[in-house]
Amino acid sequence: MNRPNLIDLSNEIRIFSALLLKFFTQGIEERLKVNSEKINSIQYEILQMLQSETFTIRILNQRTGMDPSLLVRSIDTLE
Repeated sequence: MNRPNLIDLSNEIRIFSALLLKFFTQGIEERLKVNSEKINSIQYEILQMLQSETFTIRILNQRTGMDPSLLVRSIDTLE
């Protein structure tokens, strides 16, 4: 493959990945709402990660890519 084709292909993969993430997040939000849960998809993601292992805020930040202040607020809400 030549370089322009690789760039086009990588752009398509990035777009499809973003769409999948969007649909996944919407699905989680809908399920949480149907079950009358008081958490959002960000908090659900944090709980899923913490279910199997203990992480520091720094590691959670690296794994989620969230702004540290948003991460701390989301965790504080869970407490």
